[in-house]
This record gives sequence, C-alpha cells and structure tokens, in this order.
Amino acid sequence: MDRKSEVRRPPRGPDDQQASSALEHAAQITRALPLVRAILRTMQASEHGLLEAQKRARDYADRVHQLGPRVDAQALLTAVEDEISVLESDLMAQSSELEQLGGFVIDVELGQVDFPGVLDGVPINLCWRTTDETVGHFHGEEEDCGSRRPLPVPAAVEEPEF
Repeated sequence: MDRKSEVRRPPRGPDDQQASSALEHAAQITRALPLVRAILRTMQASEHGLLEAQKRARDYADRVHQLGPRVDAQALLTAVEDEISVLESDLMAQSSELEQLGGFVIDVELGQVDFPGVLDGVPINLCWRTTDETVGHFHGEEEDCGSRRPLPVPAAVEEPEF
C-alpha cells in the first residue's frame, strides 16, 4: 500500500477561518508533539510490518502459483492476507488519531505531518517532521513539504526611551 497516495486531508470547516494566528496554532500543536510522535512511531512500526507481510504474501502467492493450490501454501497465504488486513486497519485507526489532533500524515516513513492553519488570512499547512523540535514551518495549501518555509517571527516591540 502506498501511504503517500492515500493522504486523507481533514476538511476545512467554517471554524478554520476563525482560527487563531498561525504562531499560536503552531505553539498548541508543539505542546501535543509527544502524543503526535508516539502515534507516528506506532504508524511506522505498523507500516514496516505491513510491508513485510506484503512481501511474504507475494512469496506465498508465487508458491501457490508454482505448486498449485497445496494446502500448506494456501493456508500461509490466507494467514498473511489476514495479517495485512489487520495492519491496514491499525494504520487507518492511527491516522484517525492524528486527524483528531488536527493533523494528517504526509509520509509515514519520513515522519511528515501537516496541520491545516491560516496565516494572514490565507489557508496554509503547518508542516512538521520528526526531526523538528517544534512546529515552526509552513507551506501553501497546494504546495508540498518540499517548499516549506519558516513561520514568520513576530516583530519585537521597541520600548520608548525616556
């Protein structure tokens, strides 16, 4: 299963237009990163298991094709197909957990998650990678993580001299 092609983006509702500033939103998400990291680690383990199971399924299917419908090869194929179904369901559930936190996975293996937001009235995606300590980057709604940019830093207010 190619997870990149199955990105499910949460819909932007009317409340998204009333979202807090992108920096405040990024700070909120940063506070939730321990949970996001844990979910993503679980997803990575599930995806690794899924890829291994898919490889075994191909091997067993080749065996069945070469040897005919022998009971042992067919039983192995059926068992691994059941394992694949469970792992796919696990990945869907873990993806739903991230969606409940407002994010959606872009790339499980690389650990990229986007969180819809608004910057200067324009819909954006706050972009986080497992190598990032905080949520500090964004990209346009129609752009990918490769075009991510740092969030703008608010200008410091100068104190008047007396």
